[in-house]
Amino acid sequence: MYNKILLPIDLNHKQSWDKALPTALNFCQTYNASLHIITVLPDFGLPLVGGFFPREYARRQKKAISGDLKDFVAEQVPRASRCSASWPTVRPTRPSCVSPKSSMLT
Repeated sequence: MYNKILLPIDLNHKQSWDKALPTALNFCQTYNASLHIITVLPDFGLPLVGGFFPREYARRQKKAISGDLKDFVAEQVPRASRCSASWPTVRPTRPSCVSPKSSMLT
């Protein structure tokens, strides 16, 4: 039924994976599926944001998160499981706002 299971996690918050990881591993074992664990590295490329960080900060953060995610997989996922881990950079998007005309406050 399932070939690939995607598990998004926040490495800083155990509650983001505490219950989901055992369930995902169970699905992987039951359906012989592969597990793909993903975490997010914020994009520091915006001039407004990037100007507050040292020049190499984003590269160092990506390297650190890469190591942390590999450690997480080594500690939490059984070796027999088919698992991959990735950390895409997500660029912020413009938030969608409610138009003042359609606001429930007016």
